[in-house]
Amino acid sequence: MSQLRSENIVRFEEYVAHVMEQGEAAGLTVAVVDRDGQTLYEHFWGHRDREHGLPVDGDTVFGLASVTKSFTALAVLQLCEQGLLALHDPVCRHIPEFTRPGITVEHLLCHSAGFYPQPWKHIVPLLEELGRPEGDPAYDAAVFQEAARRQIASLNDAGAPIGPPGEYFSYSNDSYGLLSALVCRLSGCETFARYVDQHILSPLGMSRSGCGFEWQDDNVSRLYQHRNGVLCGDWSFYDAASSLPGGGAMKSTLSDMKKYVGMYLNLGRSVNGVRLLSSAGIRRMARPRMTCELNQTYGLGLMIKPLADLTVVEHGGDMPGIASHMAFSHETGVGVVVLCNTSKVTVSAISDLAMLLVSGRETVPYPPAPPTPVEWDSALIEQVCGLYRSGEGNTIRITPTEGGFAVDLDGAGTFAYPMNNYMLNVKAPVLDIQASIYRDDDGKVWALGGGYRIIPKVE
Repeated sequence: MSQLRSENIVRFEEYVAHVMEQGEAAGLTVAVVDRDGQTLYEHFWGHRDREHGLPVDGDTVFGLASVTKSFTALAVLQLCEQGLLALHDPVCRHIPEFTRPGITVEHLLCHSAGFYPQPWKHIVPLLEELGRPEGDPAYDAAVFQEAARRQIASLNDAGAPIGPPGEYFSYSNDSYGLLSALVCRLSGCETFARYVDQHILSPLGMSRSGCGFEWQDDNVSRLYQHRNGVLCGDWSFYDAASSLPGGGAMKSTLSDMKKYVGMYLNLGRSVNGVRLLSSAGIRRMARPRMTCELNQTYGLGLMIKPLADLTVVEHGGDMPGIASHMAFSHETGVGVVVLCNTSKVTVSAISDLAMLLVSGRETVPYPPAPPTPVEWDSALIEQVCGLYRSGEGNTIRITPTEGGFAVDLDGAGTFAYPMNNYMLNVKAPVLDIQASIYRDDDGKVWALGGGYRIIPKVE
């Protein structure tokens, strides 16, 4: 943040150190850019491989996890502008094997198709069944086609929906996996990786980015995640990879991601003048469509939220060994990228503070103050307590305690208290989490909303 006062740079970098300490982050990098492609701030912390003391730099490859969804949505909008589909088209018009009624392309894009979180569909078992192909499996047409067939069959058999399409927001990696199959079906590309290479990465000059698993140099981040309380760096990009790449397979570098966020700041055009999508198309992506969290909405592969008096458009991602975030504000013409090779690091908080400081909002309190607790009656307290289980494998148990609730999330304990009639504030090391309570017409609690997902109550 070379254009800001030195005390703001000190404040920011002290906060980054705090977030990294809380998450035990191995390596992290941040860039702030403007719409002219100028880098307003850039800094590197820690190591891409701390066991060997190898530092992070602008060309270090990191996983993007769910930031990938913005690439997938961009690809779908490109096909819309070519007249190959419309957002209101039923998915079955383009994928006849998909038999869930009433679901449109737009429902998939804004996570409102009605799918509860589904079991993760790892690519490794699929590769073992098919016989691991030579070369990078991300570019293997037979692997992609079989993954698509299985994904469609799985969603057809996904059980009762949360509600009618368009009624509820619940984050769905499977929906974006299906969208990557749709992109290939309509574009004629053999794999999603090839489509992204040809129609997004190459035009932007993002030469060290892609969906691939095999990187031919050593400037690739080692992936770190806690296992039994110990930070381990023995993960690979295969470990959490979905069989279909549209939800989280992208990898990139800080240098490349500056070009990508610059394209959004310029409403679909690269800093060098190459147009990937019309300005109207970018505005469609960033238009609020579904409420996804408190004061936060989802568009098409992008989230929208207020930050002080700004409107920020963003997306984050978290997978084993990956914490990523991209944000931009057209009001200020500024974009932020944060990449980290350690999962569960609160990189969104780093992005928020960078956006506030670079936009001249130094006096805005950050982190925000926690909400004031409210009291619930005994009937609601009893209803909320119990066990919630996600198809992705997460379990949440809520029990009453003095002043609120004890929350056990996959064996890790924390505390929550009511913040209004429908939400709990869940304590977390860096930023608290707001969890929604879903009740039916009779007042019975049937699900918990957290991590953007609707998680059903099972007992």
